[in-house]
Amino acid sequence: MFRDKRYMQIIRNTEFLKKLVYSFTPLEKVHPVRKILSNGVKERSSLMGFTLVELIIVIIIIGILSFLGMPMYIRAMEGSRNKEAKSQLSLIAEAERMHWLEERNYITCNDISDCNDKLHLNLPQGSSWDYTVSSSGASSFSAQAVRKEADNRVWTINESLNLSCNNAAYCKY
Repeated sequence: MFRDKRYMQIIRNTEFLKKLVYSFTPLEKVHPVRKILSNGVKERSSLMGFTLVELIIVIIIIGILSFLGMPMYIRAMEGSRNKEAKSQLSLIAEAERMHWLEERNYITCNDISDCNDKLHLNLPQGSSWDYTVSSSGASSFSAQAVRKEADNRVWTINESLNLSCNNAAYCKY
């Protein structure tokens, strides 16, 4: 009796395996990726790939997240550009002070390379700012960092180290 039950179970399992093997396409025989559940429903595994709808949903989600993150990225970039201008203007002001202590006058320069030569600085040539220094001899100077892009932002520092910006909307970052 036990032998007959065991034999029938083996036959059923064999028939199930035959159905399982013959239900797949040739490619699926090499890489079996479907599971047959107890009720006979086929389930997709993760090796099957993605449907077009799934890919479109992922692309839409990435687009929404990048759209929401873009203003924060722009603010961070503008903040770093402002810090660059402020630090370079501080360097120019300190170089002007050192020159005034030695020569008792301030230097005027028209562009970055001119400021680098006259003040013995190493300001970056490819930055987002144009630097100029205007002076009235021994009494005062004013150094400006003018933004190269369309917002016309200007940072200014003078001999008293007063730092100011002309465009409050962009200077707050």
